[in-house]
Amino acid sequence: MKILQVVTFLLLTVSIAAQEANRPVLIEHFTNTYCIICANRNPALYGVMDEFGSDDLHHITYFPSVPYNQCPLYNYNTEGNGAREAYYSIPGTPRMFVNGIAAGSQASGFREEIVAQLKGTARLGVAVQESEGSSRDVTVTLTGQTNGEASDFRLFVALVERNLKFDANNGETEHFNVFRKM
Repeated sequence: MKILQVVTFLLLTVSIAAQEANRPVLIEHFTNTYCIICANRNPALYGVMDEFGSDDLHHITYFPSVPYNQCPLYNYNTEGNGAREAYYSIPGTPRMFVNGIAAGSQASGFREEIVAQLKGTARLGVAVQESEGSSRDVTVTLTGQTNGEASDFRLFVALVERNLKFDANNGETEHFNVFRKM
């Protein structure tokens, strides 16, 4: 049985004063199953993520068409992967974004950006409750932390597959938090 999880993130379109709510950092990871450089760098990037608690990070892996459009995980979801690829204008892989900020693909810069983003506070509290079983219901509850100053929030909910076993052309056999649907 595939284990899927829901990842939520907010796109804030106004500047508002932050309050005291914990904020997990969103990691958007772009990789490709034909990319040899990805196979070499991804383990160190996963190692950086392992340094932080699961409550601190929300990780989504996208498979763009670059540098290899024959990537089966890209072709499984060309529309969804392509939309995030276009949003960030991804020129190649691997690429890491931390709360929408480019963090490069080297472990040291990636770690520094995570630490910097963890120091921030949230403008909204987001709680996700998920039922168990093969069919699931998900409830997302937003709690305002803005004292009424916000006027435009956008909630995105991503469905990811936690651990996909797949023998990729680049030698990777495990793929984590694989983006399935937005």
